Formats: sequence, structure tokens, C-alpha cells
Amino acid sequence: ARYHEGETVTLYVCENGYISINPPLTVARLGSLSTRTTHPVFLRHVQQIVDAAGLRLRIENPYQHKTKGEMVAGCADQSLLKAEAASSTSCGRYKVYGYRHCGRCVPCQVRRAAFLAWGVADKTDYVFKDLGRDDPDYAGFDDVRSAAMAIAEVKMEGLDNWLGATLSSVPPDDVAPLTAMVGRGLAEIAALHRKYGVK
Repeated sequence: ARYHEGETVTLYVCENGYISINPPLTVARLGSLSTRTTHPVFLRHVQQIVDAAGLRLRIENPYQHKTKGEMVAGCADQSLLKAEAASSTSCGRYKVYGYRHCGRCVPCQVRRAAFLAWGVADKTDYVFKDLGRDDPDYAGFDDVRSAAMAIAEVKMEGLDNWLGATLSSVPPDDVAPLTAMVGRGLAEIAALHRKYGVK
């Protein structure tokens, strides 16, 4: 109704900042370029198309500077979130595993790390529950190893060196807050890895 009355309305595209930026965990992870539909640069270009079309619509990701752990901890309706969180979907291989979370892909690691940071028991039914296991049943994905390598590289070389040119396309005034958010997101994953003894 507000739009028809001449007002500009906001379209909220809600995604945690870490997944939105989707930093490549290692130099070999070019696939990180394929899932950036909530990246601030992509949203800025969509906004330009919307503006050129003369639509009174503002596109906004209110969680651009928040990790998933910060998102869930800051949710206004904690009781509803606690009741429904395990039934939400994050997994990049959800269909592959019969509509179950794999537990090892990057979105699953971010999800599991968010539950840990939130301090709420994760009741999600993961196919691969123990991230620290190293056996044939748990082989086949490099996501846990890649995240561990990223964590180690940040520890040795620093966050800015690890990020490299990842944030080179965002507006200059957004680089510092996005860098800080990515660091906090990776720290959430590092805490998850410590819990499971990932080396």
C-alpha cells in the first residue's frame, strides 16, 4: 500500500555477512565466486537496475555486517528461533543427502558455528556429525580442511593478508567493517573446529 501511495519501500534481502561475502577459504577455491547473490556489490548493481527502471524500491541486507552467530544472538524473538532453528535449511548439499544437512560444507560449518556462538544446542540432523573425524566415510569434502587452512593462515599471516583482494570491489568506507565481520565469522568457525578437534 505504501508503494502505491508514492513512498519508497524497502526490500529486505536477509543473509549473514560472512556468507554474503563468501571469502575464498584458499587460493584454489574459485567456487566462492559462484554464490554471491547477496554480496554488497551484486545488490548495488541490482539497485542500479531497479533505480533505472524507475521503481521506488530500496534493496537492503540488514545483516551485511553481522556473522550468523551475531544474527541469531540478536534475534528479537529468541523463543521462536530456538523452537524453529533446527528446521531451517543452510546446507549446500541438502538435496544430495536426502534433504538432510551434510554438516561439513561451508554453509553447514557457518550454521554449526552460529549455534555454538549463540550458546544454544544444535538439534540439526547432520549426516556427518563429527568434524574432527578423518576416515573414509568422512572423506570426499575439502570444506573442513579448507576452513582449517584459512584459520591457520589468518593466525600466521593476518586477516588482511588472507583476504587479499576479496573486498576490493566494495565501497572504500565498507572495507573496514566488512573485514572485521569476516574476521569474527572465521573466529566462529575456528571455535567450532576447536570443539571437534579439527587439526
